[in-house]
Formats: sequence, structure tokens, C-alpha cells
Amino acid sequence: MASSDLIFSEYVEGSSSNKALEIYNGTGAAIDLAAAGYAIDIYFNGNTTATRFALTGTVAAGDVYVFAHASADPAILAEADQTTGSGLFNGDDAIVLVRGETVVDSIGQVGVDPGSEWGGDPLGTQDMTLRRDAGVLEGDTDPADAFDPTQGWTASATDDFSGLGSHDTTVPLMINEIQVSTSGSDWEFVELHGAAGASLDGWSLIGLDGDGADAGTIDLAIDLTGQSIGADGLFLAASPTAQSTYSVTADLGIADNSFENGTSSYFLVHGFTGAVGDDLDAQDDGALDSTPWDTLADSVALTDGGAGDATYAAAVIGPDGSFLPSGGFRDGDGGAWSETLLDFSTPDGTPGAPNPATEDPGDPDDPDTPAPTEPTLISAVQGAGAASPLEGQQVMLRAVVTGDFQNGDADDSRNLGGFYLQEEDADADGDARTSEGIFVYDGAFGTDVQVGDVVSVVGTVSEYFGLTELTALSSVTVESSGNALPTAAAIDLSTVGTMVDAGGDVVPDLEFAEGMLVSFTESLTITEMFNLDRFNEIRLVQGDRPMQYTQTHAPDAAGYAAYLEEVGQHSITYDDGLSVQNAPITNLDGFDPFTTATAPSMGDTIGTLTGVLDYQWGGESSSPTTWRVRATSDGENVFEDTNPADTSPQEVGGDLRIASLNVLNFFTTLDDGSLTANGQEPRGANTPEEYQRQLDKLVTTLVEMDADVVGLVEIENDPNSTPLATLVAALNAELGVGTYDYVNTGTLGGDAITGAFIYRTSAVETRGGFATLETEAFLDPLGTGSDLNRPALAQSFRDLETGKSFTAVVNHLKSKGSLSGDAADADQGDGAGNNNATRLAAALALADWLESAPTGEKSGRTIMLGDYNSYAMEDPVQALVDAGYVDLAREFIGEEAWSYVFDGYTGTLDYAFANERWASLVAGVTEWHVNSDEADALDYNTDYGRDPDIFDAASALRNSDHDPVIVGINLVADVRIAAPAEGGGYDRVDGFARFDRALAAAQDGWRVNVDDGAAIGDFGTANVTAEALIVRADAPVSGTLVLGAGVVEIRLRGESGIDVLGSEGANLVVGSHGDNVLEGGAGDDRLMGRDGADLLAGGAGFDILRGGDGADIFRLDLGAEIDVAADFDAGEGDRIDLTAFGYAGFEALQEDMAERHGNVVIATDSGEVLRLRDTALSDLHAEDFLFAIA
Repeated sequence: MASSDLIFSEYVEGSSSNKALEIYNGTGAAIDLAAAGYAIDIYFNGNTTATRFALTGTVAAGDVYVFAHASADPAILAEADQTTGSGLFNGDDAIVLVRGETVVDSIGQVGVDPGSEWGGDPLGTQDMTLRRDAGVLEGDTDPADAFDPTQGWTASATDDFSGLGSHDTTVPLMINEIQVSTSGSDWEFVELHGAAGASLDGWSLIGLDGDGADAGTIDLAIDLTGQSIGADGLFLAASPTAQSTYSVTADLGIADNSFENGTSSYFLVHGFTGAVGDDLDAQDDGALDSTPWDTLADSVALTDGGAGDATYAAAVIGPDGSFLPSGGFRDGDGGAWSETLLDFSTPDGTPGAPNPATEDPGDPDDPDTPAPTEPTLISAVQGAGAASPLEGQQVMLRAVVTGDFQNGDADDSRNLGGFYLQEEDADADGDARTSEGIFVYDGAFGTDVQVGDVVSVVGTVSEYFGLTELTALSSVTVESSGNALPTAAAIDLSTVGTMVDAGGDVVPDLEFAEGMLVSFTESLTITEMFNLDRFNEIRLVQGDRPMQYTQTHAPDAAGYAAYLEEVGQHSITYDDGLSVQNAPITNLDGFDPFTTATAPSMGDTIGTLTGVLDYQWGGESSSPTTWRVRATSDGENVFEDTNPADTSPQEVGGDLRIASLNVLNFFTTLDDGSLTANGQEPRGANTPEEYQRQLDKLVTTLVEMDADVVGLVEIENDPNSTPLATLVAALNAELGVGTYDYVNTGTLGGDAITGAFIYRTSAVETRGGFATLETEAFLDPLGTGSDLNRPALAQSFRDLETGKSFTAVVNHLKSKGSLSGDAADADQGDGAGNNNATRLAAALALADWLESAPTGEKSGRTIMLGDYNSYAMEDPVQALVDAGYVDLAREFIGEEAWSYVFDGYTGTLDYAFANERWASLVAGVTEWHVNSDEADALDYNTDYGRDPDIFDAASALRNSDHDPVIVGINLVADVRIAAPAEGGGYDRVDGFARFDRALAAAQDGWRVNVDDGAAIGDFGTANVTAEALIVRADAPVSGTLVLGAGVVEIRLRGESGIDVLGSEGANLVVGSHGDNVLEGGAGDDRLMGRDGADLLAGGAGFDILRGGDGADIFRLDLGAEIDVAADFDAGEGDRIDLTAFGYAGFEALQEDMAERHGNVVIATDSGEVLRLRDTALSDLHAEDFLFAIA
């Protein structure tokens, strides 16, 4: 490509008289310098009048012309075409190449004295040789603009003349533009610049991690062999998301999420012999120990400025405040890296197209535009839309400081580089659509403000990641202090609209209060604390904590979308006053002190959240630009311990306790660059300290669980079961030698983690060997070529007390995270997430496998444990239910059960499934919320600068991210059901541990018998569906039997206090020898109390009530129609309950009583009738009636 005119190609400002200028002719034609009027003008010491040196001679096409001082070094003079004895330039003098009066190139800035030089070490205009970059073909034709020698020039040492006399215009191969982190799904690309048509054979782009212990590790390698630079000098490699976002077609497609969202360095190299996973900085000292390539063409690093981060490239972009830059670009293709960064939220890059030449930095203010002297209302700046109608305009604001977040003042917990202003109440415009507040970004302007100050500020309106703010300040004046603060905007999230934030999530549309003081009128509940330890932010919801949609609903795209909309509307992020990562958690107002004992839990609430509201980025893709509330002072927000930490599991009863526990990737192989014994990367502790902390907390947890058999998931897969042995040894060190043992399976499958069993040796013993399901139909059911599910592990055990055997199975199905690669596994948008098809196929294969009794144990008692990565109403769980397995948590706890919190939603991923026979013996189930409700800041990790004193090994809290599931089993069946025998009597059918399950299994005419001493107690309510049933139970069994629509007869036996609630049909209810409450319902019922002090209420219909022996109560209810008390006997202490009718006393009642045919009839004004058989009026007295509730 030809140049349009001559350019300076080398600048020598050396010692003494070593001064020279090289001029390159890239026009393609020879130029007669004198005839064309070329000259060099030098402007000394900031002058605006030049000293001119006219040029003579001819410069051939592609050649250079050297102008030098006559006393320069002989090496310079050997190349010189023209010399002068006059004094030449120093580092602070501007130089202009002109053709006549037309400027064709310049060095420095005319009219400006920079002091000693433009630029500085290592690249400046004093005592240095500068060479023009090969890709620069046009000169700087504006000598009055700011000059930055880093833009298009390369430095060499003082008195280096080695390049003088020739100019290399070969276009180097370089990284020209790169974007790695954006809102939502990252639109990632890298653009190369080089000579048109140049082959990229043998070249590679590699990425090196720069964060913490992983610094120097290769995590990206893109082979460019077979590719070439395009005719426009550009080559583009881009992800599908980037190609879609920018509407471009890449020369080379790369996978989404190829680039790191943290500090990383990128190298363009030739002859690469390394591999992903290689650590090139094994010493972690910030210097590369090895360079597995033969040629390095270019490198660039992007950094978030995190403490301890390493960059290895020559050029470093960022940080963007305290965040990772979205990306960067070279000025005008092939130039220096621009100071302008690519936008995180708006796709403003130019992938596959020429880069813009950004303006040189300088004074942004136009001196011809006078500063405004009259204030503009903040509401006018904010406008009624998302962006300001005055964007880019300079305005003056006069308002009250409501939040002081300036850097460098006494409050180092609120440093956002500015302050919040809000109009005084009298200046509010009354328009509900326009905010009265704004953030003023003052950088280091220098005027300190305080909350309550009235200030006037002149600056420029700008939009920053969607936040309207005032920037580029020219004045800040404090007019008065100690003023009353304006009224906070009252926000009820149920009344606002919704929008989609930069992360792609539905959030409330709070544009109307942007930058204002706000006060939330309704109580808010903590739903998520994943970002607490890194960004000091949590998520809150107005109302109850939301459950995962598919926890209670079948997957459905429309329903799921509507549900996300509803929950998103009611959610808000609460943040601290910093934009840095890894600050102390106590910086978040309401979280000081923060220890394991004092930490708020998810489910805790705040009655009135207050602060300032803004729309800002949190610093990383996991903390996107969204609405954030920030406290303006310490102690402003106080959280209530609404959901106290669950430090001990609930009792589940039974003789045997079986549990499932996720051990959060417990590895004895440290994640320090080592590989596990089966060649996988470790996923657990990074350091010996973390390892010991994790082990100690797991031991505390297992001791507290006190289970007899535990199925473990996420433990290191090891040929010698070393991690399992280590865990059991530590547990036995706490409880006594030999208390627990483990099933030694060795390596199972090829993943880094596996399932396992430990068991209490005094309670059970293993029965036979273990069995595994490792078929392709289970591990990789869709045939993707990779094992996705971990092998299922089955082991049979024998209970030592009863001799009964059972089989336990532990599973860990494919997660909802990375896709399997099969189209059937793609997220359908219905709430089930990724890989549902793989999990469903695995669940079906699992059910079939268990039908075959894989361990050889045929007792028919099976329990499945583990992480199924499916919520309760999703296909895999429902497939197991359809196969005859009972979801025990749902059965005992209900649909509100949960074991995991993801993205603020609760749900069950961890299960205990039992077949019907085994489920009948279950006494109780709990999901111990020791983990899912707690912040991960409490766990064993020490990353993100976490205060190590937060950790408490003696507390089980946050030993994992999944909750344990604990099941109590009654191996001795206390409740038996029996069917009528042909010859009389009853034949036993089955035994149960639970009364309600026995009732559900009993058929018409059967008998349900509760053994003496059974640990049933009060069973609450239980449904009866058999048409006729006999129930025998003694005290202390109690509760209420609710009769179904088809039930005709229920007879109670024994001494229990069981009550009965009849149906709408005609019921015969016979009580026990205990005290019973018998209620007939709507039909024509017969109620018989037998012995004991019974209460009988017929309800609607014609009912016969017979109390039997004992002091009974006959209750007449509103709407009862006609009830007959067949054996009322005041002498036995029987009484009539008329409390529903409001009688003032016996005298008032006598008006409604009459004696007929040897019976007393009570007829109320509302039409109810109670007939007391074989009773005279004279037999009745006031003490025989209940007129008020006792």
C-alpha cells in the first residue's frame, strides 16, 4: 500500500550534536524535494514561530532521505543527505515536515513546551532514537494536537544509529484487536494484522492464565495453520456469539467461552510445541520459565489489577477501574494499543474491519464553549428514558450530596470515585418517570464533599454501562453543609415494571429512581450470597425465597419464562461501597461482624432496606451490570435472623440412619498443578492448609450426622481409595478406632471424582461385593463419545441387630453445566437446563439395572442416594418415580423440600429414593440445611483474600454446597396390615414403619394393627381410602383419620386416642376404648364412642350418636339438621355442647326445648335439631350443657 506523501521514519536525539531526521518516500515515485517545496520547520521551546530548513535533492521511491547536524557522529554523517551547522532540536522541540505550507508530518506539539520531552522512559523524545512503526504509512498532519510517541513509534537506545539510512516497511504480524469479557454471553474474538495474503502456517495464539496459583498456565491454544491474512491485512477468529452479535463471518471459528474472564496474557507465536495445561511459570514469580515456541510475533495482556495477578506480555490493557477490560484495539490497525477500551455492554469493536484512530488525549473541553452558569434540574438530565437526553452536553447541577463515595477521604469503605446528588424536595419535578438523583464521577478532582452538603457541579453528562452520570468535571463548589436530606424514593417491587440487565437476567425497571436515595417498603429476604466473598454483594427478593421452577412444575418454556419474569421483578442486588474485588466482607453494611457464628443465612430478612440506587457493573461476568443498592453509612441496614443456621440435623427416628453427603470435591491430591493418580486435574484444596480445613469440617459434619451408612459424592477417584481411607481414618480418630469402615472400590470410571460408601461397623456389615453400572447406555447414553454420568455404585448391607439386608446405591448424574454436545441435550428453555436427555436416559437405565439385583441381594429393599442434578418435577426424577421409587424428601417434607441453592432459587438435586417396600419402613427424612442456606465464605477455601478466621472447623456449616439427606429406617415393622382369611381371622400382608403408609396400603375389609410400644406418637392426619377398615392401636398413638369419599365404615380398637373426621357420605364410625373425637361430616352417620371420654359431632345429615361408657360430649353444630343422642346419661357426666349457637345460659335454652314421646327435643332458631332419647326435661340441668368454650 502506497503512502500519500513523505513521512518521518526515524528521529535521532542523541548526545551532543547527534541529531538526525530520516524521511521515507513511500509514494511509489521519486520526489524532487526542492521543486516540491519540502522543508523541515523546528519550533523551539514551545514557540509558534518556526526555524525553517529547506530540503534539497531527490529521494527515490522506497528510499530515505537523512537530514543531520554537521557535527554529528560519523556513523550519522555516513548516511546523511543534507546537513546543517545550525543548532537543531532537543527533546522538547516540535518538528514539522511541510510541502510548501502543507503539513505532511509532525513530531511533538507546536506551541507547547512539554518540559524536557514528550513521552518518557522507556519511550520519549529526549536522549533516544525513535523509529516509525512499519505499518505507519501516513504522517501526523495536525502539529497542534497532543503528541504521544508510543503511538506509532518504537524506541531504541541513546546514540543508536544502526537503523539510519533505511526504513523497513514490512508489515509485522500482530494482535490488532481482542475482546474477551462482555455482558451476558461473552462475544469473544481476536483480530490479527499483517501483510496481505501472508500465510499463518505454523502460527498459534496461546493464552496464559494470570490469576493466583494458576498464573502462567496455558489455558488456550488456537492453531492457525492453514489460515492466512486477508487482502485487507486482517484475519478474524471469533466465537459464534461474537459473529452473531457483530454480524460478521470469521475466518476461523472458535468456541464460545474460549477466553478467560480474569487476568490473562495472549501470545502470537510460531512453532508452538507446548499444550494446554502446561505451566510456563512454575516458580509463580511473574517470569516465564520456558517459551515453547521459536518465534514470538506479538503479545498483549488484559488485567483486572487483582492482587498477586501476573501479566507476561509486552503490552498490558487495564484494569478498567478495578475490573477486567472488555477488550482493546490498536489505533488505526497496526498502531499502538489505544487507551480507549471496548465497551462491556455495547458491541463497539470492529472485528474484521479497520480499527478507528482514536483521538489523542488532551483537554476535552472546548475553550470556545463557555461553562454553564445556571443549574439544570437532575430530572432533566435523567429524562424519562434509559439514557439521558443531554448525553455529551456540559451542564451545571445544584443539589444535595446524599452519598459520599469519593476516593481518598476518611471513609475508605466507600470508594467509587464520586458522590451522589439528589434534588431538594422543592426542586423535584413531580414526574414519576424521571429520577431526581445522579452519580457524579469526580475521579481525583480534589474537592471533598460530605453528605448533607449542597454543591454546585459543572461537568459533562455521560452514560457508563447504562448508568447516567456526570463526568469530566470542571468545577465543584460546596455552597452549604448540614442540610436535610431529600426524601428517599419509596419502592415496592410488586408495583414496578421489568427490564433485562446486562447479564441477560430479568430485573425490576428502577430507572425512575437511578442515583436516588431509596427505601424499600416491604421486607426483603436474602436469596443468594455466591458473590459475597468476592464482590461483597448479595441478592434479595421481596417476599418468600423462590424455588426452582421445575421443583414444583413440569418443565414448560412459557411457564418458566413467566416465572423468571415474576421473580426477577421482585429481586434486587445489595452491594457494598467499593468496586474492587476481595475486600473484607464486613465492608457490606449489616455483615459486621462476620464469623461462622454470626454470618447471616439465606432466608434471613431485612424489614426496610435503604441506601442509594445505581446501575453498575460488579467487575466480572458473574457480577454483571444491574441495579444495586448501597448503604450510605455504617449501621444503616440491619438483617434479622429469620432463618437461624441449621447447626444440627432434625431427628428422623428409626433404628437405622442412611444418608447422602456431597463432600465438595474432597481430594488428597492438591490442586497445585499436580495430577491425580488417574491422570485428572484435582478439584479440591489448593494448599495443605485448605486440605486440613476441609478434612476437619467434613469430620465434624459426619459426626453430627451420626449415620450408619453414608453415600458420598464428589470424592477423588483413586485406585487405592486413598481419599476415602483418609476421611475414614480422621473420622475414627475422633470417634474411636474401627467405628467406621469404607467400601474399597478403587478407581471407578475415568472422571476425577466418584461415589463411595462408608458405614458404621457396629450397625451394619457389607453383604457380598459391590456392583457398578458402567455401560455406555448409562455413562454416555446419547453416544457423544465422552462419559457424562459417573458409574453407579451399589452395595448391599446387613443390619446386625435384625439381620435384615438392603441395597444402597450412590449416583452422580451429568450436571446442568457444560453441554454434552448432543443436540438433544441443549437447553430447551423450559427450566430443566442442559443435558436433561442424558440424565433421563441414565435414570431409565438405572431403574432397569436395579431390577436385576446387581449385587445378588434380593431382599427387595433398595435405597438410591446421591446427586441427580435434576429438580423434583424434571424427567429423570419422574422416571424413577414412575419406575416405583418414592422420592422420600417429597414424601415426608413436601414440595417445599430443597437441598441446593442456585442463582437464588432453592430446589432438590440430592435425593433418597426408596422402592415401595423399603419406603414403607421409613420413619422420617430430613434435608439438613447446613450448607445450601449458608454463604460459601464459611467453607474451607482461602481464596478471594478471605479472612482465615471466619472458618470454624468445629462447625459443620458450609462443609459443602449441597445439603445432606438423612433417612431414618424402622427395620422392625411396628404397623402391620392384614387381610381377612377364608376360614376366619386375618392373614398378615405386610409391615410398615409409618402409620399413614399402612393406611394407604390397606384394602377394603382389612385390619391395621399398631404394635404395642410402637414409636408412632401423634401422626397428625392420615387419609383412609378403604371402604371398611379396622384400626387397632394403643396409647400413645394419636391423630386424626380423615375418611375418603368412598369410606363406609371405620372401627377403632385398643386404647388409643385416635380421632375420626367423616366424609360427605354415610359413615359408621366406632371408637376405641380411649378418648376419641368422632365427627361424622355431611352424610347420615352413626357414631359410637365406646369406652372413654369421647366427643361426638354428627355434622350435617341425620346422625345417630352413641357415646358408650364414660363422660361424653354430644356436640350440635350449625347446619347439623337432626342428630340423635341415643345414650345421653347425665349421671355418667355426659354433656351437650351448644357453644355454636350463642345461648346466654340455661334459661334461654329452655325456650327451645320440649319433651315429646319420652325424648327431649332441642330445636334452634336456625333449624338444627338434637333429640335426647329416653330423657325427660326434668332430668336436665344447667350443668349438663356447654354454652361457652371452656
